[in-house]
Amino acid sequence: MASKITELLEKLPDDLREIAERYLPAFEGAIDADIKEWVALIVAGDWNPAYRFAIRKMSTDELVAEMNRVNVLLAGLNAANAEIITAQKSMMAEFLLALVTPVLGTATGN
Repeated sequence: MASKITELLEKLPDDLREIAERYLPAFEGAIDADIKEWVALIVAGDWNPAYRFAIRKMSTDELVAEMNRVNVLLAGLNAANAEIITAQKSMMAEFLLALVTPVLGTATGN
């Protein structure tokens, strides 16, 4: 079966091959139809069904490791998002101050 798996992997674009190689061990002992179905989902860009399909094949240890990997990625994305929100708030405050400063200066006689 290794040659069939290699054949399937070679058909994937490079950016998708890394994803397939990460989850492929979960398919050890799976039938060819399962592997082909999973690869078809990836190629079609059906990420949620492909991911769910793969995690159903994982052992408990593999699943825990995958959850930890995803949690690390999400923590990084959350931190980046927090920085963006802080920058947006700062820009909005500066914009509003620039907008109202001339009005406030005129109204107070300055």
